[in-house]
Amino acid sequence: MEKKIKSIDDLMSIADLDPRHHTGEIIGSMTTSIHPRVFDVIAKFIEKNQNDHVLFPSLSVIEEELISETKRILGLSEDISGVITSGGTESNILALYAFKKTFSSRTVISLESAHQSISKAAALLELNIVKVKTNDDGYYNPDELQGILARYPNSVLVLTMGTTEIGRVDPITPIIDSIRKYHIHVHIDGAMGGFTYPFTNPKEFGKYVELVNEGLASFSTDYHKFPGAPIPSSVLFLNSMLEDKLKWNSHYMPAGYQKGLLGTRPGYSAAGALATLLLKGRDGLAYSAIRSYNLALETMNTLQSNWNLSIPRPDVPLLCVGLGEEELVSRAWSFLWSYGIKTYFCSKPPGLRIVFMPHIKKKHIDRFINKLLEFFEQGSREYHER
Repeated sequence: MEKKIKSIDDLMSIADLDPRHHTGEIIGSMTTSIHPRVFDVIAKFIEKNQNDHVLFPSLSVIEEELISETKRILGLSEDISGVITSGGTESNILALYAFKKTFSSRTVISLESAHQSISKAAALLELNIVKVKTNDDGYYNPDELQGILARYPNSVLVLTMGTTEIGRVDPITPIIDSIRKYHIHVHIDGAMGGFTYPFTNPKEFGKYVELVNEGLASFSTDYHKFPGAPIPSSVLFLNSMLEDKLKWNSHYMPAGYQKGLLGTRPGYSAAGALATLLLKGRDGLAYSAIRSYNLALETMNTLQSNWNLSIPRPDVPLLCVGLGEEELVSRAWSFLWSYGIKTYFCSKPPGLRIVFMPHIKKKHIDRFINKLLEFFEQGSREYHER
């Protein structure tokens, strides 16, 4: 194979192969633009290991401030511990590991709409996983789930705050009594919704916060998704008893231990995440979340009124635009990608996923809608007339 990258200039120019956020090309990914000033922060901490905070004391201060500021923004108690992670997958694995080691919980109850990393974590940790069915709108049957909780006391229940494909927040109110009655340990995967749902539905979000503050649940969310911090950066909140299980002896290091799955953890991630929160502030995050969610609902209403498409109403800024047959979905995806409109897939209903990240503007969505109309007019009249 011919070598394509022969110089630093070649390496830099190959980035031009990728679509860009600010042009609105990327509308299906849970990534977004980084604030320009954050790049200066990244450069300052690029060679420092977050897990070696004795050698790099600045990172200890940054970690403490980042966790404290996040708890303030989300309304979490100061008594809750936080662990910096690389993303939702690491957070989910660590949460299930902590529950297993602390309470000997060997069964994970997971909705079928949960992120695939839950199944991955269960496999790695050799946990029994019980999948709970959801309907076409992504909701579980409360009676069915309550029955499962009764059969598996002392198990771990995973709830998602913003499912990957349709943006559903798994309701907690119908099962809260069963959670307490059967000593269920709850992990809330808020990778996508952790920085949007608090602002678009603060009353409901408060119910999850209450469970976390009582020490009955862990909660994770990603800085590198909606806030727009550099990849990878995330956080897992849990009580101190659970956090202790996530420390591993490392006698050769000055601190004597490390936290999390990674031995070397990029210091720029935490620094970039804190910089992002400082630049945007709680008000800025709230504004972006509400604006993006309203744009998602407006888009849903437009698509449904024009074509009667199947689109589950989301709880976070994300739409699954149902198109019907998988073959039609595949052709629509290829058509849109050929015009630089990078959507993703969703399967229930079969369709195209749009994520309304902060860089997405109405003009970008209008272009998507116009091209989708063009696709229908060119070759899908049979579907369009249904």
